[in-house]
Formats: sequence, C-alpha cells, structure tokens
Amino acid sequence: MKQCIPALVVAGLLLSACVNQETREDVRREIDSQDLVIRELQKKNEDLIARAGVLETKKRTLEAQNEALLSKVASADAVRGVARQLSKLEQELSNLDSGLVTKAHSEGLAIEVHETLLFAPGKATLREAGRKLLTQLAAKLGPTGGNLRVEGHTDSQPIRVTRGQYPMGNLQLSGIRALEVAHFLVSAGGLSPTRVSYAGYGKHRPVAANDTPLNMAKNRRVEIVLLAAGVSKGR
Repeated sequence: MKQCIPALVVAGLLLSACVNQETREDVRREIDSQDLVIRELQKKNEDLIARAGVLETKKRTLEAQNEALLSKVASADAVRGVARQLSKLEQELSNLDSGLVTKAHSEGLAIEVHETLLFAPGKATLREAGRKLLTQLAAKLGPTGGNLRVEGHTDSQPIRVTRGQYPMGNLQLSGIRALEVAHFLVSAGGLSPTRVSYAGYGKHRPVAANDTPLNMAKNRRVEIVLLAAGVSKGR
C-alpha cells in the first residue's frame, strides 16, 4: 500500500502538468488570436487614415478649383462690365474719330486706338485730341482696379521723316509711343503706376497684311489691354 502512494502522487503530478500545459497552450492561442485581431484592427485603422488623407487632398483640390472658377467668373463679369462701359464711351467719342475699337483679347479686353488719334506720323508726342481721349479712358478704367498693359504697334514700312530720332526703327518708335501713353494714364489720368506696364512690338503683331495703305493704317495703332485677374502685366 505504501508503494502505491508515490505512484499516485506521480500520476497526479503528471496529470497536473498535462492540464497546465493545455492551459498554457489555450492561453497562448487566445493571445495569438487577440494579436491577430489587434493587427487587423490596426491595418483597418491605417487604411481609414490613408483614405481620410486622400479624401482631404481631393477636398482641397476641389476647393482650389472652385475658388479658381469663382475668380474666373468674377473676372469675366468685371471684363464684361468694363466692355459695356467702353462701348458707351466709344459712342460718346464718336465725334472725335472712328479709330477707337474695343475687342476681345487673349488676356482680357483690348481698347484699340488708331494712330491718327494719338500721334502724328512717325512721331511719339501725344496730340491734344489723344490727351482728351486718354483722360476719358482713364476715368473709365480707374474704378476697375485691374492691371493694364499699353502696347505699341506699327506697320512694316521703314521710318523716313523721323529716322534720325529713332535709329532702331519701328520697334523703338512703338515702344516710345506705348511709354508715352502709359505715362499719361498715370501722370494725367490718375491711374496707379503699379497697375500700368507698356511694351512695343513694332511691325511684329499686325492685325492685317501690310499690302495696302488701308491695311497698313490698321496696323499703326496703340492697344490698351485690360488684363484679366491673374494675368501678368509683362509678356
């Protein structure tokens, strides 16, 4: 009987060890299962964060596009408003000459003024009629707040009468004429100098072929371009 007791103790210990081993394995499996759940939740959370980032980026892009669209609409409305004002001004100035034309421009709205309204042939000193015209134009352009670029243009014929004054030819003459108009709009017309720029293109941007006196006359002009919002004054 005494020999049976140790055997029972050993058996009990073995049974206890087996139970403990199974319990540890169950706990390990439970831990592994919980770890898997946690990793899956972390992955889902990371995916949600990534999707939220993508949606936020799309939101900012759409907001920027919307702002740009609203800006274009506002700019277009402003240009149309100025076009109506200038059309009325053109009618009011019809007694001076028919050389004032408003037209669409790739960068906004252009006011085309024929050479004869502003300058004598081959010269860059403003006529009195031109000063009067520019004063009235400045009064209309002032409230718009937009930037302006004054562009000088000529025909393809070389300068003859005043060749000594403009040795670089039509390109130089067109630039000085544009500067003269820009300076007058600022000094006498009251426009801010930060709004006004100028450029001379000579014969290089004609509106008609330089093949007849009438077409060449069309090319001798100054254009005052009312620039749409966001367009640089220089070009």
